[in-house]
Amino acid sequence: DIVIFRPPHSPETPYVKRVIAVAGQSVTINAQEHSVIVDGRILAEDYIKEPLLSAGIMQYPVKVPEGYIFVLGDNRNNSTDSRTIGLIPVENVIGKATFRILPVSQMGSLY
Repeated sequence: DIVIFRPPHSPETPYVKRVIAVAGQSVTINAQEHSVIVDGRILAEDYIKEPLLSAGIMQYPVKVPEGYIFVLGDNRNNSTDSRTIGLIPVENVIGKATFRILPVSQMGSLY
């Protein structure tokens, strides 16, 4: 899912990020292998712009506690997400994206 939320460090600015893990799940990011691992499984992420280069400042593995989510941006190397701002309280989620518009550069491939 892609959600809109207000991050604890900047509640006046809504963020849009992909939910990678929910309560009870474990996340590990391996920047050397460019991988995101949830519950021991490497995610197949064909939606990201380029290979992940940084695991951020989190200590891995991260077990997501009740009432929180772990989010990452699709433009991973230029994204402020759970790797640097931490887990997001579910109460800060203000909506869920129901559709996504592709960049104009990819629109031609739809026809």
